[in-house]
Amino acid sequence: RTMTSSSELHVQGACGHVKLSLEPYVLDLRTPFGTAHSVTSQRTNALITIRMHVQGSAGEITGYGEVGLPPKKPFCYKANFDDVLAFFNSFKDCALQGLQLLVDGKPCPRYDPFASLPDTYFKGIRTMAEEDNTQTRILQHLFEAMDTCGLIKESFASASKTGIEMALFDLWGKHLNKPLHALIGLPASRKPSFYTVSLLASMDAMLQSAKFGLDYTTLLKVKVDNDISRGCDIIEQINLNLASHKKIDGYSVDANSSWSPQESLEFLDAVVKFKRMAVDKLVMVEQPFSAEFLKVDREGEEAWADVKRRYDEAGVLLFGDESVADKHDVIALKPFVHGVNIKLEKAGGIRGALEAVDVARGLGLKVWIGCMVGSCLNSNAAAHIMCTLSDMGGDLDGGLLMDEASQKFTGGFVWKGDGTVEISDAPGIGVVSK
Repeated sequence: RTMTSSSELHVQGACGHVKLSLEPYVLDLRTPFGTAHSVTSQRTNALITIRMHVQGSAGEITGYGEVGLPPKKPFCYKANFDDVLAFFNSFKDCALQGLQLLVDGKPCPRYDPFASLPDTYFKGIRTMAEEDNTQTRILQHLFEAMDTCGLIKESFASASKTGIEMALFDLWGKHLNKPLHALIGLPASRKPSFYTVSLLASMDAMLQSAKFGLDYTTLLKVKVDNDISRGCDIIEQINLNLASHKKIDGYSVDANSSWSPQESLEFLDAVVKFKRMAVDKLVMVEQPFSAEFLKVDREGEEAWADVKRRYDEAGVLLFGDESVADKHDVIALKPFVHGVNIKLEKAGGIRGALEAVDVARGLGLKVWIGCMVGSCLNSNAAAHIMCTLSDMGGDLDGGLLMDEASQKFTGGFVWKGDGTVEISDAPGIGVVSK
């Protein structure tokens, strides 16, 4: 894409200025990223930049946000770059009038961006929101424009608003000199994070990818399809060829919606009965059922409930991913899974992810935090949720999957080499532009 696909708004007034912009963020991947439903070697994400300067403050502050955009998939991945661009333009139009009032020093109605969340979240900035502070009023207004713009009810809105919200929280954190997790009001700790070995035609390419990932973590997430024998062989080959390179502490197996109940049990039999892989290394199996399961197709509920029972008996966890967007999906999936993979783009951003996490924990489900293929900006935003609220960790490897030449940001969380990551205490999302 060219810069003709970009959009920007600059509002100048007596008290300062605000600049909003969106542009394509083209990512070249280290190796092709393959799943049961697609293979890509390049992604076009959306990069949002929000700049704010208020007279009397130290200088201009910049917040960044990124929307990870995998190939569209019905019932799951609902946005492409053009959708995000359309949503951003709607947000921009909605923001214009109020922004002009604020930068001119005139009053604008207040808005509470956190009304749907428990009082324990964002407690500090809720209190500050009562102050007559121009920076805070601008941020409130931009949240309102995003939450109420004309395209907010479109299917692509959840993914589209993620990048805008991320940039706003990055800006707010930098304004207050606090990391995102401190804005939320949560202490952070080191959590496990997996590296994804994508599904490729060449076993050598998959082994090279796994070896690269093991330089950062001891945990691997392996993509498979409905060829159960090959899936087991991939894991065996990784064990056989790379055990001497570095100890592997655990696997997650991601079927990406490609298994039937029968195939799910076939995989379990292969693992447990025939000892093709040490079962104590299998942490979880992710999304065996189709993305439309329970949304347009309720057939097979009894069979999938039986799959969960059998996996229970074997001590292997089942997680939903593509089937999980918001808190309502979490509730519907409870009879069929032990946990859910929550991603910002599916949940509608940080606030939506917090709501989904709360519902999952209230139902006794385990929480895993994932990310889309993207830069370290995108994965670091998710890390503030993972390192505070996830009991299972996640796979925040998006920044490792892209070529370093495509990386526009640096800093953020640190891979500790023992299977965990440690969040940064830098303000906002925690990364800086190169």
